[in-house]
Amino acid sequence: MKILSIGNSFSEDATAYLHKISEAGNSPIDVYNLYIGGCSLHMHACNIKSGEKKYRLEYNGIYTDRTVSVNEMLKADSWDIVTVQQASYDSGIPASYGENGKYVVDYIRNTVPDSKIYFHETWSYEEGSDHPAFGKYGYSSSEMYSAIKSASGKFCSENGNIPIIPCGEVINELRGKKEFDVLSGGESLCRDGYHMSLFYGRYTLAAVWFEIFSGEDIRNNSFFPVSTDIVNGFEIPDGFEADNKKIALIKNTVHDVCSKYLK
Repeated sequence: MKILSIGNSFSEDATAYLHKISEAGNSPIDVYNLYIGGCSLHMHACNIKSGEKKYRLEYNGIYTDRTVSVNEMLKADSWDIVTVQQASYDSGIPASYGENGKYVVDYIRNTVPDSKIYFHETWSYEEGSDHPAFGKYGYSSSEMYSAIKSASGKFCSENGNIPIIPCGEVINELRGKKEFDVLSGGESLCRDGYHMSLFYGRYTLAAVWFEIFSGEDIRNNSFFPVSTDIVNGFEIPDGFEADNKKIALIKNTVHDVCSKYLK
């Protein structure tokens, strides 16, 4: 399976371990991520219209030395899946999707009509996050998640019922468990209040993508990152050991949420 993600640092987080998880399963996945930090649907639309090569190309979680355009990458291969998403800061603002989002989706459909479009539902910021946009959502992680769910769902339904990759929902579910409830001393799924942590956070997102696209049960997959894994310059702290109970909780939560979407 070949996936092209038109995204930003949040799709970078989501795809970092996807290829490795797929190698441990029965459905190999190659994923290309088009990266511009904080890139919104408005920016994607402008970049498509200009055709400029502004995106750093990432392949299976690793930087390449190529700078590319959306236009050329859509035509570069036969993509099974093309994913789109909104920038995190605007992800819960319905008006931010509008005509720009429609333009991006329509361009993809017209350019690669045999590819299927998915919407990457991003996650809310962590309680206590210092991200400057958090104030739009009352500095509340749950309020931000509800806004994301509503705005992204509306956009997808209005643009041909685009299927959703429910990363935001899974992260929200996990934050409700004591093991990952930071206000109660649980493990943080973030590394800075909004980007995912290099181990549990990124692993969770990749597990969601894997189960949604492969249909395989992540609970039967043997992969998880270890301290020797280096992805795009980020190295898991030496000597880090995963908590098997937390891994099991992540797998079960991912499977429970994704099963609803796969039905």
